[in-house]
Amino acid sequence: MLSVAWGIGKISVPLKSDGISLMGFHFPVALNTTFIGSLRWGGALRLRIEEIAPTELAATVSSDALNTIVAIGRAAENNLPSAMTNADIRDLLNSTNIEHKNDRAVVTATLPVALLQKLVTAPNSLRSLPQPAPLPNRTTPPAQ
Repeated sequence: MLSVAWGIGKISVPLKSDGISLMGFHFPVALNTTFIGSLRWGGALRLRIEEIAPTELAATVSSDALNTIVAIGRAAENNLPSAMTNADIRDLLNSTNIEHKNDRAVVTATLPVALLQKLVTAPNSLRSLPQPAPLPNRTTPPAQ
């Protein structure tokens, strides 16, 4: 099946803290790790990210860290009052699967279309900002 989007990247320079920090969580990423990601449509938008780590231990550490983060997110989304959660995020977290095989960690998930629409649409508060004034149209050089 064809992918809507895909990408390949490699961590080939040492990271400041031996990983990536996002929203207060630390994701360990080893030097010389390659990532392959794809999005494909098959009735729903399916995400797949494969980490090819330099060692089996590095892949184990990554998959364990991701499993912990997803478990915390699931617990929060599934147990907090509905006014404090987001159904699209809950569906994304509940569809997320993380597998570890040798030197690889594979993340698969189904992205809800409504979540994707929210991510690519500017919030109403930004749409109502004043627009800059148009630049004057100069057809003749200014007088000196």
